[in-house]
Amino acid sequence: MYDAVVFIGRQEPPHRGHGVITQEALAQGKHVIFILGSAFQARSVKNPFTWEERAAMIQLTVAPADRSRLTFIPVRDYYNHARWVSEVTAKVKEATVPDARIGLIGHNKDSSSSYLWDFKEWPVIELPLVLNIHSTAIRKVLFSVESPLRVEGALAMLHDLLHPAVCDYLRAWMCLPHYVSLCTEFSHYRKGHQTWETAPFAPMFVTVDNLVLCSDRVLLITRKHHPGIGLFALPGGFLEQEESLFEGALRELQEETNIAVLHADLLTGFKKAHVFSHPGRSLRGRTITHVHHFDLGARFLPEVTPASDAVAYCWMPLAEVSSHEAEFFEDHFSIIQHICQ
Repeated sequence: MYDAVVFIGRQEPPHRGHGVITQEALAQGKHVIFILGSAFQARSVKNPFTWEERAAMIQLTVAPADRSRLTFIPVRDYYNHARWVSEVTAKVKEATVPDARIGLIGHNKDSSSSYLWDFKEWPVIELPLVLNIHSTAIRKVLFSVESPLRVEGALAMLHDLLHPAVCDYLRAWMCLPHYVSLCTEFSHYRKGHQTWETAPFAPMFVTVDNLVLCSDRVLLITRKHHPGIGLFALPGGFLEQEESLFEGALRELQEETNIAVLHADLLTGFKKAHVFSHPGRSLRGRTITHVHHFDLGARFLPEVTPASDAVAYCWMPLAEVSSHEAEFFEDHFSIIQHICQ
């Protein structure tokens, strides 16, 4: 028997397939450590549940006598695989005694399961794919509901895929205010995808964003529309056909903020353009962004008037960004951390 069995997954939400793996982990280990990925993010149709909510649902699927054997470790998305592996390894070591015998459990579903062999110190407990259930399909059912009256119909469709206790949890969760907003966001993404789903190839989008620093503060907007309504974001948008990346960045900066800075000062303050291209960084489709880093130095904060897709703005002190991690759109928190760390 292993001292601890590690089970890595987002579990958004936990389904019966996850339950099969959990039961086998309990059979092979004294303790089970759940690595809950995509933690600390703002709610989205891909990551609708907080890590605490996911942990609560998992506990409900386990016999009360075994719940004390479960440990939950939240891990953020770093959009950097090597760093993610290092972080998971370190957190598991912190949660176990020295020289603990640790196993890593899972099934080789597809290319997304290749991480199982990235932890060289941990033997892999590979399970066959018993239940071919996908959380993506479950979320699609959950967020396709158009009125509260159809909630029970959606849960009935998911009856065979989810533990009864998870269904009960979701029934209460779907009564909360954020659920309506997620349904609206799901509809927004679906309409966007329908516009190009008949194309011979899935499109790739090119966007430009701006990371503007001034007196150790970063300029942020609050998004006015879906997706990400009400979330902090770097000012930016889609590149237009007739402009260069730098021209597009300056246009989007002006359109969204009307920042009162001379063009010459922006040119002087420009540091570097960074490319962020992780395939999972945006739900709108494969989106590659070019983040233009400006540092205006120590001076009075320029006046800003939100416009276009922004409803408000702020000059957030860099020291306070970490405390607002769950309020950022897409990977914009990670972008700031990467450039400013």
